[in-house]
Amino acid sequence: MWILTLRSPSNDPLVYTLKTGKNTIGRNLDNDIVIPDESASRWHAVIDCQSDQVVILDQNSKNGTFVNQMRITKPYSLKSGDQIHIGQRMARVFYRNTNTLSVAVDDLSETKPRVRELPLEPVDPRAALLYEVANQLTMQPDLEKALQEISELMRESMEATKCAVIQSRDFDRIRELGFSNSIAQQAIEKRLPVIISGLSGRTRKKIGKSGKLLSISTALCVPVLIGEEVAGLVYIYKSDSAGRDYDQNDAQLVLAISHQAALTIQRARLLEKAQLLEKWALIDALTGLYNRRQALNLTELAFQRAQSLQRPLSLVMLDIDLFKKVNDTYGHPAGDHVLKAVAMRFKGQLRSIDTLGRYGGDEFMILLLDTGLEGAKVIAERLRQCIFEAPFETERGLIAVTISLGIAALTEDCASVEALIEQADSALYAAKKAGRNRVKTVA
Repeated sequence: MWILTLRSPSNDPLVYTLKTGKNTIGRNLDNDIVIPDESASRWHAVIDCQSDQVVILDQNSKNGTFVNQMRITKPYSLKSGDQIHIGQRMARVFYRNTNTLSVAVDDLSETKPRVRELPLEPVDPRAALLYEVANQLTMQPDLEKALQEISELMRESMEATKCAVIQSRDFDRIRELGFSNSIAQQAIEKRLPVIISGLSGRTRKKIGKSGKLLSISTALCVPVLIGEEVAGLVYIYKSDSAGRDYDQNDAQLVLAISHQAALTIQRARLLEKAQLLEKWALIDALTGLYNRRQALNLTELAFQRAQSLQRPLSLVMLDIDLFKKVNDTYGHPAGDHVLKAVAMRFKGQLRSIDTLGRYGGDEFMILLLDTGLEGAKVIAERLRQCIFEAPFETERGLIAVTISLGIAALTEDCASVEALIEQADSALYAAKKAGRNRVKTVA
């Protein structure tokens, strides 16, 4: 049988036995597994449980369903031990062989909470804190939220007045965040944990003016190191002089947490870099428009849709007249500025459903969905006017340009995207040949 263990930040974990068939998960009380969390959708996900396979499917939830830290967008086959993250709740699924159970099992025909797992109460509370910190850093996909959550866990567990994991970008805001800047500077410069304890008399000089204002009695500040870089600080302090001072044992605990935070920050950076690389694989770096490859991919999809649904579709190919002369006269930086400014004006004239891409050099392509030839001519003329009517301001002064546009509309005898582009290109060539600064359609 398949078991799902559901955990939350505040409640003891619950164990559910998955019934054969569909098990619904969400905030609504009618679900088989109820997630009492505002970040979960009313009908968030479904787990389809069969004897040999368990599949989870997100139900178009607002915040997504994550399995082993990856957001799922299609049916996902679960394995024993997989982690599921919904809102602020973490769950694990396990397969349990009923033939090896030494105790009787109740009727499992319905999915209901069966037993409570023993709460994690080890002899050493430090181990419990490390477990919870690791769990949050592993299961929370949002880095900022993960760091906030582990800060709160540490504050409560270590009986602190204030605790935070401060990333390096916020080092200039340490005092604003409510921490002593002098203690932080010691940790950053030494790249070592700094323990402040027994603050009385001369020792209060260690914490600086901001520390005195905060009435700090004991503090612990540990750098989060990624290689040689100080990527952050784990900063914690108490204002209650009656409490226990932080010592080397506390420093070792926070140091272990700092290593986990470093790995999480590094992983988030790598993910952000990968997402950026993925974005630039589709986007033209200069203009911010779709690049040629992505524009052609979208054109192919729109072409198939228009043919299948028998909807109108038009393609506009255009370029800037005599653009080489602009580069030769004013320089390439000024030419690049004109290209970006032209793209911005185009965006202001098009609908959100239209696709605008940079085809190459000074040539652009525009895909007009649900638009026939006459409608495309109106839009193309509007684009021509918006470029012609006002020059562009650059560091080299005002630069006036014009554009030529060619239009092709989808017809029954147009067999492919390549044919549609060729027709629009022919119309663009006709516009150039007729004197530029004009709109032409396929003859």
